[in-house]
Amino acid sequence: MRILVLILSLLLTGCMSTTTNGYYTEAVESWRWGKGTVLLDVWGRPDRFARLPNGDLLYIYEKETYQRYPITASTNIPSYTSGFYGKATLVPSSSPFPMPTNFLLRCVTSFEVDPSDIIVSMRAQGNNCTGNKGFMLTKSNPDPRRRSLQEEQEED
Repeated sequence: MRILVLILSLLLTGCMSTTTNGYYTEAVESWRWGKGTVLLDVWGRPDRFARLPNGDLLYIYEKETYQRYPITASTNIPSYTSGFYGKATLVPSSSPFPMPTNFLLRCVTSFEVDPSDIIVSMRAQGNNCTGNKGFMLTKSNPDPRRRSLQEEQEED
């Protein structure tokens, strides 16, 4: 039972942390100093927009899925038997059975775009911010001018 509790607590802790892999991170970070209009062409319409107090626009992309994980656990189902002198005795009986559990997998990726249509910051947060090489190739910034804009910003 303690092992089951430990496994579940580790899984739930993992759900609260941010999980990204290199391909996802590289694709998102490629947009720094890129153009917001190009981002919209590549990533599509955001799920939500927000206007920040400084006048910048925040494009928010959300991805949610549920994953069913079968957890095989050995649980102690208590049963009582009459012991000596009429005392009840707790006898744990081990009964392994699969316990399917649904976990929410989520990733929220946001891009901050300034009034001149330049992406000034980006962030990916959640337990499902992952992608493969194909994702990186299709979702990265295709604009070669991005490098020159980045160098200009760093000089200022």
